[in-house]
Amino acid sequence: MTYMEKYQLWLQSVPEQSPIYRELQSLKGNDKELRERFAGDLSFGTAGLRGIMGAGTDRMNIYTVRRAALAYGQYIKAADLPDTCVIAYDTRNNGLLFSQTCAAALAEAGIQVYLFSKPTPTPVLSFAVRHLGTGGGVVMTASHNPAPYNGMKCYGADGCQQTDAPGAEVFDRMEKLPMISEAQTSFEDLVAVGKVKMIWNEVYDAYYEAVLGEMLCKDLIPVSKLKVLYTPLHGTGLTPVTTLFDRLGVDYDVVTPQATPDGNFPTCPYPNPETEAAFDEAKKCIAAEGAPNYDVVIATDPDADRVAIAVPTENGLQRFSGNELGCMLLEFILNNRLRQGTLPEHSKCIKSIVTTPMVLNIAERYGCENIDVLTGFKYIGSTILGLEQKGRENEVVFAFEESCGFLKGTYARDKDAQIACVLVCALAASCKLEGVSIAENMQRIYETYGYYKTQVVSVELDGEAGKQRCSTFIDSLRDNCPGEIAGLQVKTVADYKLGVEKDLSSGEEKKLDFPSSNVLSYGVGQRSRVILRPSGTEPKLKIYYFAADDTAEAAQATLERLKRAMAEKLRQAGV
Repeated sequence: MTYMEKYQLWLQSVPEQSPIYRELQSLKGNDKELRERFAGDLSFGTAGLRGIMGAGTDRMNIYTVRRAALAYGQYIKAADLPDTCVIAYDTRNNGLLFSQTCAAALAEAGIQVYLFSKPTPTPVLSFAVRHLGTGGGVVMTASHNPAPYNGMKCYGADGCQQTDAPGAEVFDRMEKLPMISEAQTSFEDLVAVGKVKMIWNEVYDAYYEAVLGEMLCKDLIPVSKLKVLYTPLHGTGLTPVTTLFDRLGVDYDVVTPQATPDGNFPTCPYPNPETEAAFDEAKKCIAAEGAPNYDVVIATDPDADRVAIAVPTENGLQRFSGNELGCMLLEFILNNRLRQGTLPEHSKCIKSIVTTPMVLNIAERYGCENIDVLTGFKYIGSTILGLEQKGRENEVVFAFEESCGFLKGTYARDKDAQIACVLVCALAASCKLEGVSIAENMQRIYETYGYYKTQVVSVELDGEAGKQRCSTFIDSLRDNCPGEIAGLQVKTVADYKLGVEKDLSSGEEKKLDFPSSNVLSYGVGQRSRVILRPSGTEPKLKIYYFAADDTAEAAQATLERLKRAMAEKLRQAGV
């Protein structure tokens, strides 16, 4: 079916009184926009369905949500799982509407639904799946994407995001379902007859206990007189994070302009705690007359699965990357568990392939095994599941990815900003009592383990044409491996799509034991690396740069050389 045929079908099928019908009418004659909206279908990527809200098969709306939910319900039934599912949503626009649409579709498919009665963080949903013993879970979120986006993440009965195989099965089932269908029973009627049950406190109370059970050095927090400034960036983190702070005796303030849940994100159009703009309101708060001296500033994203930190200095706020924070937390956890005698004999940490290799040095010092996985926390979750099936899940001491996603413990199978927030407080309290700042602590880690500089550059792609240029560029590199980048010899190339890593000097090849993924990784010079992959959540090409050297200046200089060289290759390719 062509994109115009799809468009005409929607025009004929959508009720004329609906907002989507009016939107469809407004698109008449706009061929470019129609092609963008109807040429393809939203598919399951790194984090499930995710896209711009609006009319069309390649947009997030009640019809794409209903279609995906019906397919997911069929999957649960066919997989011989419990005929139950728990649903959550964050503070994004249409979150409640999409979750109610999803609930009605699942109930129609014969699934008993439990729906959180208020906006809820993604990791709480992951926890709730196993806590309630459901056959699966769904959360309506686009995580840190800008306001026009929303998404739908599906979880297995193990509390993990669906990996490639079940995601592909759900998508295949979607393709066999009508593009447009209407609910047979209203959401309100489904609640009235008990096919949809509302939940809240009973799950949260158990979740808080689980998080607090993973704490280290919590007694240091009140003693240190730690002072924290926290922003939820208009998202779901406010209630759970401050509840945990209260229970731990953290002295904190909240960035008031960003405390109100608001899917338009008026103070931060791109609500990603990794960005400098996420801390703009915090800076204003700190600059206000009479503002307290804060030891650390903490920001969480809308669905409260990512966290980033900054510390006030004489020169303003110093931010830390996800790689830096992850390394600090890993070293803090390993050091304290070793001192306390609670470090497992076969301890393990898990990271994504695009996360800093500094982790290897830290892990080696403590006799901890590092496990690499593909990008996307679902691969970390499935790795934990695999260890659990062998009775070894307690060997995992920490897991993280460079995009500010962290997890300690196995109570959830997704990254959790709540546990990260309280661990940051414990780390900051420990540093304060030692008489050092978090910045000084990070410098100490660099001096101990080496200077690793990392940066990710996202290249925006313009619609389908941009995606095609990106795909062509990666394929050209795959077919014609560069001998050097920035004058530095390319020594190894790992192709995760083909599942092979090759040593270019010896010609030796080894198999990569990963699911197939369109990722290229180049080992450059002595200790540098460049990794390329299309984003699974946004229309972007992501390039990860890693440089290590004996000094920060030398490592940074190498990183800048690599960036300039790749920018020139992109320019020449028209990407």
